[in-house]
Amino acid sequence: IDTVTISKAFRKNNFGNLLMGFNNNFIKKKNYIGFLLCKKKIAKFYINNNWKNMKKNNLYVDGKKSKLNGMYYNLPKKLQSELNKNSFYIQTN
Repeated sequence: IDTVTISKAFRKNNFGNLLMGFNNNFIKKKNYIGFLLCKKKIAKFYINNNWKNMKKNNLYVDGKKSKLNGMYYNLPKKLQSELNKNSFYIQTN
């Protein structure tokens, strides 16, 4: 899944949390690791849905420090400490 938004007319009806619950269950059931990039103002929504923040100063997108928040879900504890110790690079093209 790439980008999903809830229409403004339907916000405050818990649809976002329901959708995240579905996504989180799918990720866990398949034993996948969830990863996303989001703006700071949206990060609280994901934190409330059990996603965790990456250390921002370790995140690079296309060779540049990212201004976006990197977040993950269902990452094993051992890998969480490694992720926060090392730099994480994403190439988009």
